[in-house]
Amino acid sequence: MTLNQARRQVLSAASFDPDAYETVRDDPAATVYAVAVVVVSTLLAALGGFLWTRFAAAPPPIFETDTARFFTRSVVLGSLLQVAMWAVWVGVTQTWLTQIYMVRDVPLSSLVRTMGFAFAPMALQVFLFLPVIEFPLGMIAVGGTVGCTVLAVRAASGATPGQALVATMAGFVIFAMALGMLGNTDTDLAPGIFALDPNAISVSLKLK
Repeated sequence: MTLNQARRQVLSAASFDPDAYETVRDDPAATVYAVAVVVVSTLLAALGGFLWTRFAAAPPPIFETDTARFFTRSVVLGSLLQVAMWAVWVGVTQTWLTQIYMVRDVPLSSLVRTMGFAFAPMALQVFLFLPVIEFPLGMIAVGGTVGCTVLAVRAASGATPGQALVATMAGFVIFAMALGMLGNTDTDLAPGIFALDPNAISVSLKLK
């Protein structure tokens, strides 16, 4: 798989095209691109959250956001933690398919490839800096990722639509709850929407 082919597959995967997931499922060369999609999408989400602190956050007038601290914790450490939690999501999904539904032949490598490309909608969070619509955008990005991942899981495993949905959600619940707790209030150890509460205390504040 070349870079141009990978780019086309990302666009197709983000467009909910089932054929895109079947194409990357059995292509070992797509593995590195799948992981790259997760990393780049995570960094774009983190960038959107960081830009939110600069343009959309509205702390009380006596405060200013501690953007340096937020960058270190959310963009750098939070991005690392999100990629790690995505790996957990993949592992839980495979375990659910094989141990609960007893689906045979669910190669981890195939799940990594398909679920990696399915993570592309998370990149929409780069637009979180837009005031008022940041949280709807965040939900659209997360929801789109879950929807694409269901297609990815079905392509990689041959599971039924219901099995793919439940197995996906089993992993996603852990992914979302962990990042939600890590990014809660001013902890900020998560990127993008997971670090933003609907008020100014979702970023570190300091007196002017």
